[in-house]
Amino acid sequence: MRILLVLLSILLAIMIAGVYGALYDQITFSISNEFFTQMRFARLGIVEGDVNTRWEVAKIGFVNTWSVGLVLGSILSLIGLLHADNKKMFYTTLQAFLIALGTGFLLGMIAYFFSAPSENVSEGVNIVDQKAFNKVLSMNNYSYNGAIIGMFIGIGWQVYRTRKKKL
Repeated sequence: MRILLVLLSILLAIMIAGVYGALYDQITFSISNEFFTQMRFARLGIVEGDVNTRWEVAKIGFVNTWSVGLVLGSILSLIGLLHADNKKMFYTTLQAFLIALGTGFLLGMIAYFFSAPSENVSEGVNIVDQKAFNKVLSMNNYSYNGAIIGMFIGIGWQVYRTRKKKL
């Protein structure tokens, strides 16, 4: 039963991360559509006029983050095995994963508001709004780093919840 809960937790983490990525990229597309149309689409061979742009952005977001869900979900699910109770194991693992995603989102938003303008990182590409492009680039980097930081916070949360019962 516990192995099934671990697998279910991982699968749920993959799906939540993918949906998170699809929605997050809708936000970042609104900030800098050039980040996608001039960089991401070009890397993937997507021709902008041939597709529904918002749908392609959502697909890119899902594809770029499902693997983060796999890694974080796997680690947090294995840590969840510390709990003796299956129900507590599942819910605490889910909470830890949501803490990781929330931390990633928070750091991404902090990057939006406080990132300093950087040099032109889009050489060879004609970017009209370089400031917005750089903000989205910073948001993405900080968001991924925030998810890793959030994973460690989530691990701490799970250990705390395990020890709280023993006290």
